[in-house]
Amino acid sequence: MVPTQGSNNFEDRSQQDLQDNTAEFLSQTAEAMEASDFSLEGNRGLIDVTAFRMVQKPFASSHVSFKQANIFAIVSMHSPTRRGLFAVLWAGAASAGIVPRQNPSTTVDVAISSLAASAVSSASLQPYIKPSQKVEQVLALGDSFASGVGSNGAPDRLTGSYDCARFNSAWPVQLSKLQGWTSFNQDLPALTFGACSGAKMADLVSTQLNQGTPNPNLEFTRIGKPQVAVLTVSGNDAKFSDVIKACVYRPKLNNFDCTDTLNTVGSLIRSSEFKQDLINTLVQITHAGRAAGGANPPESFQVYVAGYVQFWNDDDPGCNNADWSWWPSWITGPAPLTTEVRSKMNQLVDQVNGVISDAATELADFGVFYVDGFQSSFDTHRFCEPASLSYLNAPVGAQTWFWHQESPGYLSGTEGPTDGSSAGAQNLTQLILDELIPDNATRASISESNPPWNINPAFDNETALLNALDQVSGNGTNALALGPYIVRTFHPKGTGYRPVADAFLASIQANRNSINAASALSSASASTSIPPASSSAPPTSSPAPPTSSTAPPASSAAPPTTSPTLSYATGSCCFHVDEWEDCNPDSDDLYANITLVDNNKNIIYQTPQADLANGGLGEPINNGNDTTFQGPLPNPISINGEHENDYIQFDYGSLSWTSRTTSGPATCSNGGWNPRDGPGCYVFTGYQPDENQIDCCFPC
Repeated sequence: MVPTQGSNNFEDRSQQDLQDNTAEFLSQTAEAMEASDFSLEGNRGLIDVTAFRMVQKPFASSHVSFKQANIFAIVSMHSPTRRGLFAVLWAGAASAGIVPRQNPSTTVDVAISSLAASAVSSASLQPYIKPSQKVEQVLALGDSFASGVGSNGAPDRLTGSYDCARFNSAWPVQLSKLQGWTSFNQDLPALTFGACSGAKMADLVSTQLNQGTPNPNLEFTRIGKPQVAVLTVSGNDAKFSDVIKACVYRPKLNNFDCTDTLNTVGSLIRSSEFKQDLINTLVQITHAGRAAGGANPPESFQVYVAGYVQFWNDDDPGCNNADWSWWPSWITGPAPLTTEVRSKMNQLVDQVNGVISDAATELADFGVFYVDGFQSSFDTHRFCEPASLSYLNAPVGAQTWFWHQESPGYLSGTEGPTDGSSAGAQNLTQLILDELIPDNATRASISESNPPWNINPAFDNETALLNALDQVSGNGTNALALGPYIVRTFHPKGTGYRPVADAFLASIQANRNSINAASALSSASASTSIPPASSSAPPTSSPAPPTSSTAPPASSAAPPTTSPTLSYATGSCCFHVDEWEDCNPDSDDLYANITLVDNNKNIIYQTPQADLANGGLGEPINNGNDTTFQGPLPNPISINGEHENDYIQFDYGSLSWTSRTTSGPATCSNGGWNPRDGPGCYVFTGYQPDENQIDCCFPC
């Protein structure tokens, strides 16, 4: 029933009534727009998405239910153009009987711009539904601020993260282990950790949102079935690193002027393109998360995005005479850390955070939330807090929550001296020169007319520098630490990431309903990379074992074991081998993760969980240290990896064959090694094991 003018009581109407009224609304809105000279051109996306969206909202004293599917425009009240559009749309809706005739302007609490409208429309997103489901899996995405690069040192690096440089003290790992989850989520969620150091927004979309079962031993894991995504992104797109190079380190790796760089980066952040890219990224994350199948209903999938932290105390003048330049001022000119320079750098961080906050707010009705509240925790822990000039030139103590270029302790995993001193600070410039210009006489020739980049082209850009450091001759302590010293600078230490984790948890808790068992997925439905921590377990650097992309999935409970009756379907048995090669010597670098099925394709053996504690590589299969597996079979199967000619030798009873055997009673097929060139064994960026997938069948 269409209410009379002035009525606030809406009765339930049939879907046909709604469609009829909506059609009338559209017609009357078009007429109103034409009469008001409102331009349709350039506003079509805004109209399509924001004006005709079905939502559930209370309007003043009237009760409007989702069943009634009342439509109203969510349009920014800050823009005269959109304010006019809102009035026009509301008038059309009221005339059609879809909304009350009074203008509920005070109840419109979410704004959506044409940028957001276009992205939402392209992804065909439906309005968000607040979840009443247990969080089984958290998906962590983004850049180095999310991957936790360098925190806390080499012992903390997660195996298999490769160039993505994911670390155990990163805030996503800390978040997944916070006991606060148990107050509203029953227990701790599992974590799929896909954030990657250096990632830009386009990188995140192209490499971090692939559907499928996660594997922590891959650089770019698949996303699994999460209910929640957490992330930071856009700092690399905003070119923060250019500002650090131009205004702080002056390494000639870009040769930018500080003032020009500050202005250029500021213009980039304020551009509509930057905001559009961010909105598009958040929409794509939402779309991928809903499609993954972990959220029930899909529209309850949530995205939580945070900003960044100001690096500087920009009030205290103590740093006005501090200079962190790599080279003497007679080579690159002085770069004092004045309050003006520090303030301008902090303002850029605030500007980026403002764009992220605005983008999240505009997408709030699609399940995107901005996480704030942790920045103030860094007060008194930033660079250039009041201290002696000697400390301000090398702020490496534990009280400073950011890594400095001279911070010690990468190999040991410490956060610096706790006595407020710069004890142990390392001269990064000298260490780099010693490695890349090893000849003493050549180093002594460095001058204003003969700078380091004239001697070694590795100093021309950051990529060349890191590659050169990866290839330096010798494996002394200095060489082992140089790359991480460079990459982790201006990133928080593990202690600094804790308040970030706390803020994410508080935001997640505030935006979820109480758990409804009927809508919650079982634990088995959430495929994960890092399993939930025990209630008291500290962070660990060992991720969960990988799951083969072709092996039958294991149960979320204990791994399949031999049938209690030792029975199996005879005929042709098959097994899948995930063969791994790591960076150990050839005599000790081959492993296998095995799944055996009988003639009916029932799993009758799988590598025990205890043998996967080495990061999921499995049982050693090296010559002289081979392994056997059996299950209910009458005889064991021996498996022995051979480097020469690249094959595995199998023996079962009187049968003997290799992974290269393609004919006869027992045969195998090989998927080939990935990567083809063998495992990635790098001093600075860690290693990625090599994987070869093999399927074999034999009479049983």
